[in-house]
Amino acid sequence: MALSGKVCLVVGASSGVGHAVAIRCGKEGATVVACSRRMHLLNFLVEEIGSNATAVHMDVTDHKEVLDKVNDIFEKFGRIDILVYAAGIFTYSLIKNKFFEDWRKMIDTNCQGLVNVVASVFSEMQSRKIGGNIAVISSDAGRVPYPGLSVFCGTKFFVEGFLRSLRLESKLNDIVITSIQPGDVQTPSQQWTTDTEAAQLFSPLHCPPEQCQRAWDAMLKPEQVADAVIFALSQPKGTAVNEVLIQPITGPV
Repeated sequence: MALSGKVCLVVGASSGVGHAVAIRCGKEGATVVACSRRMHLLNFLVEEIGSNATAVHMDVTDHKEVLDKVNDIFEKFGRIDILVYAAGIFTYSLIKNKFFEDWRKMIDTNCQGLVNVVASVFSEMQSRKIGGNIAVISSDAGRVPYPGLSVFCGTKFFVEGFLRSLRLESKLNDIVITSIQPGDVQTPSQQWTTDTEAAQLFSPLHCPPEQCQRAWDAMLKPEQVADAVIFALSQPKGTAVNEVLIQPITGPV
């Protein structure tokens, strides 16, 4: 098994891509520490994975809680070899419609939450001289802009800049920094949009039922994104998979 003996922290593991990644890491032999705010969903996940999984509450926007929980994990397991950051918020919105609170939550989770978690884990890996992997679920929207996704694209462009800079800091520590950049994925976030005008204009799911079903069927499954994550994590020492762009065959950038 590709990840046997490794401790894998999956943040945002309660649903979607994070859920699929946690399951795959468990199947590949890792000790999985699954984190999210929604403990009831994490408990079901841990039951599915088995005895090699643990659920930990974590609000990524609270840097004090993040730091405390990461320190607790290092104390309990002695190490973190792999961090997968899969927490994120995705919504369509038009700037003219001023969804300020939606945007604040998105920026807090996609940007500040990422920094909180990565900094807490990276600094400990560095100080303990632990080589390993940090993989972040970014988006193809961090490479090209999309209409109706101005704020979301902005958060993902931030993610890409942050990871590229961090990659330069991680070379001496054998910590591989990977950006996973999926296109549309069959996750609950596809239905979170509150700006109905933006959804009507740009969402592939805001259309008649048959057309909506075809659009949904064409999207990536979370398990396909998890496969890309495992590919990046299972490379031999000395090999860095820096970016993985994975898209539905019908929707290349």
